Amino acid sequence: MFQYIDTLKDIFIEGARYKYIIQGLTFSVGVTFFSAVIGIILGILFALMRISRFYPLKHSKNFKDFNPLEWKRQEEYRWFALAAFLCVLLEVLLRNSILKKIP
Repeated sequence: MFQYIDTLKDIFIEGARYKYIIQGLTFSVGVTFFSAVIGIILGILFALMRISRFYPLKHSKNFKDFNPLEWKRQEEYRWFALAAFLCVLLEVLLRNSILKKIP
């Protein structure tokens, strides 16, 4: 039993691996905090948009018969596909530059 505790002590305390654990926990908590803040801000924004009486596209001829559930052509998805591609590209670039330093 004491040999097991000594081994853990050698690994985490004397090997200074506890610093990596603390660094990973701070990063995880920071990401969680910022995503929660962004979620709250977006939730408030969407709630305000829902209860508002401002309809900027109500009288536009282009959006009169607008129904996103009936999109069938591939051209309609090009902006979404471009956004998804840019997100993947950003992740690859960050992994090869800034996030490379994180063990």
